[in-house]
Amino acid sequence: MNNNFKAEVKSEHIPNFYEIMYNVGSICPQVFIIAEHNKASLTLTGYLEVGWNFLIDLNSVMFQSINCPSKKVFRIEADSGVSRIFQESKHVTSLKIYEQISSSIYNLLSFEVTENGFKTIYTIVYNSVPEFTIEINDDTSQFKNSWSVLPTVLEKWLSVTDEDHEDVYFNHGTNILNIKFTCGDDDNDFNIDVNKKDFIVYNIIEQVQFKVTRQDLSV
Repeated sequence: MNNNFKAEVKSEHIPNFYEIMYNVGSICPQVFIIAEHNKASLTLTGYLEVGWNFLIDLNSVMFQSINCPSKKVFRIEADSGVSRIFQESKHVTSLKIYEQISSSIYNLLSFEVTENGFKTIYTIVYNSVPEFTIEINDDTSQFKNSWSVLPTVLEKWLSVTDEDHEDVYFNHGTNILNIKFTCGDDDNDFNIDVNKKDFIVYNIIEQVQFKVTRQDLSV
């Protein structure tokens, strides 16, 4: 078991983060965390855990590999000064990545990026089969992950229509969060309306398009 942590932290938010990461990492075969503190900024360059892969390489392609199949709670913050570690986007000034468990929607994974003073949050829901692959590829980030929800949960908060759409939309309304996406050639449009209280820490203020591909679960 390798529980080596190297970080110089002087932020009021980091003690909780550090404690969470230590508790999670202490039961894992391998944990890799490198954090560098510079004045008011904290740069997190990597986190890797065998059996629950979570890898961020902020020095190359942002969000190159993310895979979180089990329920964990974590919070990662990198604030002022973080833009210097990005190669693809020089104007990013804030990055937050966090996962929480909702009683009605199970797991939520959110990515918050601030660029040129404008904040964008990407939110992913996942749990178990059936699985969907979500790919984000725009001017500021590249991210691949799977969206999975229990069938029993789908019946409660997912309505299915025959209307076909090619793109995915995360659109935050006054009281609900609307999520629409298409699954390959099946021509199924999934309309998700969730009460805002279920997304306490999530505030999507920009509509973002995603590419979604459905996996064949019958094989």
